[in-house]
Amino acid sequence: MPTIFLTHIPDMLKNYYGERALAALRKLAPVRLNETGAVLGAQQLTAAAAGCEIIVSDRQTPGPAEFFAAAPDLVAFLRVAVDIRNIDVPAASRAGIPKTRIAQTMAVAAPATAHKCAFTRKPASSINKTSMGNAATSVESHQWPSGS
Repeated sequence: MPTIFLTHIPDMLKNYYGERALAALRKLAPVRLNETGAVLGAQQLTAAAAGCEIIVSDRQTPGPAEFFAAAPDLVAFLRVAVDIRNIDVPAASRAGIPKTRIAQTMAVAAPATAHKCAFTRKPASSINKTSMGNAATSVESHQWPSGS
């Protein structure tokens, strides 16, 4: 059975998971926690996650090349945020960790939120040039109505 390491510091762990979610995760596999109270750097992450096959990383913990090279047991590095700018994806690939993006709900949620916000500000003109029917369009492509 794989072992899961959660990089979240205690306060973050409480906000992201809570006792019930953590207990449910522990029913699936052994779980180890970052109990240092600090965001882990490459060396600290390597030591703390030694022997773990799965790492669930908070948005602040980096995944640098030096870590992936020193984590022979790792089969999955999961990020609980959309942003992966501090993950060395080529290094992860070299270590056999495949890159997959499963945050596709953002493709629907972001435009829906933009439409909702825009519609409450200026109902008649908010629908005109948005991505109705195009779930792949991001919020950045929308023009927000000016004034009210």
